[in-house]
Amino acid sequence: MKDTQIIMLGTGNAGVTRCYNTCFAILTTENVLLVDADGGNGILVQLEKAGIAIERIHDMFVTHAHTDHILGAVWVIRMVAQR
Repeated sequence: MKDTQIIMLGTGNAGVTRCYNTCFAILTTENVLLVDADGGNGILVQLEKAGIAIERIHDMFVTHAHTDHILGAVWVIRMVAQR
């Protein structure tokens, strides 16, 4: 897996206002695993900034059910479904 990368999409916490909440993507040559998705549709901006196309996301893992980890998942699922 020498072509595997980890891309940090955010490193903040639940109360941040000037950076993005913690989430990251693991990229392989074939797929992307999204780990957590932060709160709201800001995840779409973070993915765009990182150059990660929604179509490449193959799996999503949500570490726990706090809103700052799950609300963006709704937007990712919505965008995948629209495609």
